[in-house]
Amino acid sequence: MTDPRRVKKLIAVLAISFCWCYLTGEWQHDQKKAIKIKKHGRLSMSLFRYGLDYVQMAIQRLIGFGKKLIAVLAISFCWCYLTGEWQHDQKKAIKIKKHGRLSMSLFRYGLDYVQMAIQRLIGFGKKEEFKEILAILRRQNPDRIRVL
Repeated sequence: MTDPRRVKKLIAVLAISFCWCYLTGEWQHDQKKAIKIKKHGRLSMSLFRYGLDYVQMAIQRLIGFGKKLIAVLAISFCWCYLTGEWQHDQKKAIKIKKHGRLSMSLFRYGLDYVQMAIQRLIGFGKKEEFKEILAILRRQNPDRIRVL
């Protein structure tokens, strides 16, 4: 590894990682469980090591939930894409640029609409739009192929 830009990025990532672990260890020591102090007055474990152990444990727990997280993300992606497709076909079509592509992806179009519907549901109690986009997930059209 001799490229100075790559070395610089690596050092930056290591510095951020070190700070993250050190600050996590400091937080653990202050808020959760204090590190034992030895007879000579020093901590039995460094704050960095204490934080590193905590961060490693947290990451391992997240890995266990990885499959469930991927499933939720996949369903969310499909929901947003299908909502964007439905909105493009039924409500307001996305503008087509000169080169023939849509000015916005169907996923983004649907994501914006789903986000707006959820905010209206939470903020104002408007259930109609949310029920409408939930119904999109229930539709069954397995043989359709989208061509733009």
